Amino acid sequence: MKKTILILFLFCACNQYFSAQEQDIYRISAEQKAYELSVVWKELSYNFANMDNCPDVNLDSLYRAYLPIVTATKNDFEYIRAMQRFLSNFNNGHVYCQHPAYLNNYAAFLLFTTRNENGKIFVDKFCKIYHLQKDDEILSINNLSVSEYTDKYLMPYTFASNINAKKQQAKIGFGGMPALNSDNEKLFLTIKRKKSIEKIEIHFICDADYENDSIKYQQIIDFYKDLGAVQKNDFIVDKKNDFAYIKLSACYADFHSFFVEKYGEIMQYKNLIVDVSNNYGGGGSYTHVAERILIDLDSMRYVSFQTRINNSLKKAKATSRIYYYKEEDVTQEDKDEFYPFFYNNAFENDGNSSYLYPNPMPNAQRYKGNIFVIVNGATASAAEYFVAMLAQSPKVKILGKQTSGALGQPLVTVLPSGMRVFINSAKTFDTNGNDISSGIKPDYEYDFSEFYNIKNPQDRLKKFIEVIKNFEMKK
Repeated sequence: MKKTILILFLFCACNQYFSAQEQDIYRISAEQKAYELSVVWKELSYNFANMDNCPDVNLDSLYRAYLPIVTATKNDFEYIRAMQRFLSNFNNGHVYCQHPAYLNNYAAFLLFTTRNENGKIFVDKFCKIYHLQKDDEILSINNLSVSEYTDKYLMPYTFASNINAKKQQAKIGFGGMPALNSDNEKLFLTIKRKKSIEKIEIHFICDADYENDSIKYQQIIDFYKDLGAVQKNDFIVDKKNDFAYIKLSACYADFHSFFVEKYGEIMQYKNLIVDVSNNYGGGGSYTHVAERILIDLDSMRYVSFQTRINNSLKKAKATSRIYYYKEEDVTQEDKDEFYPFFYNNAFENDGNSSYLYPNPMPNAQRYKGNIFVIVNGATASAAEYFVAMLAQSPKVKILGKQTSGALGQPLVTVLPSGMRVFINSAKTFDTNGNDISSGIKPDYEYDFSEFYNIKNPQDRLKKFIEVIKNFEMKK
C-alpha cells in the first residue's frame, strides 16, 4: 500500500462528521460474527498457501478458540480488532482485513511517530496538540516497558511474514492500532527529555472533534502534511565516489515517472543505490521499465508461484485408504497422489522460473554499473517483486533487513458486514526457484534506519557509501 495514500485516507476517514447521537457500532449480531469468522476459516482452509510459515497454528483449533471471542465482542469496532488478531496468527503480509467503511466515523488515532535508535524509541514527528518534543525518549507506556507494550498491544495485530518485519511494522504512535473515539483512550508516557524524566498524557485524536477549533484543527492538518512529505521520492549524487542514489517510495505512477526522469543522470554513474525501504508496494506494472533498464541481461526470468488445488475425488480416495486400509497396505504411490488433498497441502505450479524471456530493453539503454538495493521489513508486495527481479542480475546486491513477505496474490473476500478479508493464495519463488514467501533475505544485513534521520542529503549518501564499501571489502 502506498503510505501517502494511506495517510490521506486515514485523514479523510477521520474527518467525517462524528455524530453526537447514539453510535451506530452495534450493527453486527453475534450470529453474523460467527458466520463471518466461519467464512474466513473456510477460505483459509481451501486457499491459504502459506501454512508452513505458521507451523504452530492448527487452523481448526484456532477457529474454535476464536468463535467465543468474536461472538462476545461488545461492539463492531471490537469485533474487527478480534478478527485482525485472528488473522495475524497466519504470519503473512497478504493476510489481513479492512474494517467496514461506516466505522471510519468512530476511529481515533495517535498523531505522533517514533523512530528506533539502537533499541531506544524516540518521538520523531508529532501533532502540536500534544505536549511532546522531537527526540523525547519514551521509557514506558501505561507503566509497561516499550517492548512489553509492543508485544502486548501491537504485535498481535501486525501482518508480516517474519518476526523482524513484524517488529518494524508494529509502530508506536501513528500507524498502530486506532481506538474507538468514544472510549477517550489515552496513553500515559514516561519520557526522558534532556536531563529530566516527565510523565505525559497522550490521547487518541479524531480531527472531527476539533472542527470548531481552527488552531488545533490546523495543527492536525499540518501533522498529516508533514507525514506525507516524508514519503517523497529522492535523488542524490556523489560525483567524487561515482554514486547515484534513488529513493522510490511506492510502486505507483510516480515510481515510473521519477525513475524515467532521473534515467539520464543515473546512466552517468558507475554505482547506483536503489532504495525501496519503507516501500509498501502498489502496482507491479509501474516497475517494469526500471527492471528492464537495471537488469543488464538479454534474457530474463520471472518469479513463479505455487497455488493450492482441491480435488474432491482424490480426497475421497484418500479417505478410503486412511479409514479402511491398514497403513502398510497403502502404496507410497497412492499416498503421494491422494493424501495431499486430504491434508489440504496439494499445490500446482503457476509459472516457471526456468523459462527465459527476451529483455525488451535494448542493450545500449541498459544500466551497466553496480547496483545496491536497500530493503527493510517495510519493503512489501510489488516492491518485493521488483527486488526479486533485480536480484537475478549478477551486478545487483541487496542490503538491509529481510523484506515483509507480502508476496503472492491475495484473494479478496467481502463479508456481509462490509469487512474485506485478504488471504494469500500462493507461494512465491524467485528466479532461481527459491521460496521467498516469507520475505527476501539481503546479501548483507544492516540496519539503515538511523540514516534517514540525517538531514543533509549528501551526508546521508556518504553513510550509505561507507556501508557499501565495507560490504565490498568483506566479499
